[in-house]
Amino acid sequence: MKRLFTVINHFLSISCYLRLMEIVKKYSNGEVTIIWQPKLCRHSGNCVKGLPKVFDYQAHPWIKPENAGSEELITQVNLCPSGALSWEKVNR
Repeated sequence: MKRLFTVINHFLSISCYLRLMEIVKKYSNGEVTIIWQPKLCRHSGNCVKGLPKVFDYQAHPWIKPENAGSEELITQVNLCPSGALSWEKVNR
């Protein structure tokens, strides 16, 4: 029975990981859209340290692009070492 629970827990861990891999969140200020892929995040903290008024892990949503200008956002997102954050221009 213990072995069965071990197998089930392992399966659930894999299942949760696979769901996490599929998550892609987008946040826009109307000019620039920030794309966050949590599976890639290595928690360096560059985003939070660089633009704390935009990136606040205690807030929901944790990314508020309306709190900075587009150039500031682009500059900060480009500093993400893992590639978890990226950006694209909004097509109008």
